[in-house]
Amino acid sequence: FNVNSGTGVITNATTLSLGTYYLMINATDGSGNVNSTLIEIVVQDTTAPAWTEQPVNQTVEYGDAFSYDVNATDLQSITYSVNNYNFNVNSGTGVITNATTLSLGTYYLMVNATDSSGNVNSTIIEIVISDTTAPAWTEQPVNQTVEYGGAFSYDINATDLQSITYSVNNSNFNV
Repeated sequence: FNVNSGTGVITNATTLSLGTYYLMINATDGSGNVNSTLIEIVVQDTTAPAWTEQPVNQTVEYGDAFSYDVNATDLQSITYSVNNYNFNVNSGTGVITNATTLSLGTYYLMVNATDSSGNVNSTIIEIVISDTTAPAWTEQPVNQTVEYGGAFSYDINATDLQSITYSVNNSNFNV
């Protein structure tokens, strides 16, 4: 610490670490009379981490792995956490991944950035799992010829992560 001997203003001479500092202050007059007192200076952190970029809602294709990186800044070290068992977060890096196979639907995830003093910045993001991929033909259907009066039977097959139903647009045929 430094003190301006003329004005009595005390300032820190270095960046102060978290903790408690005791400072003996003396006021001395021209005759050498001294008045002293001991003060306590507590350096504490009451500021929560700040998001580098505010986390935003996410949309994920059904069946794909989920990975999203959140980042915050603070003068102290930061740990990250989430409140949903379907997701994991690397507490040191802020990378969020799915912990389970995600079903179609919407998940709400509270993301927390906490500094060493326990200050928390939290935000809620929405993660939508949607299926925008059409089924794929196992073997591409091809044109068929049938004998007049004969029965027609043709096996078609497709694959998809969800169950598939088949239909045709002609009432002369059944699926």
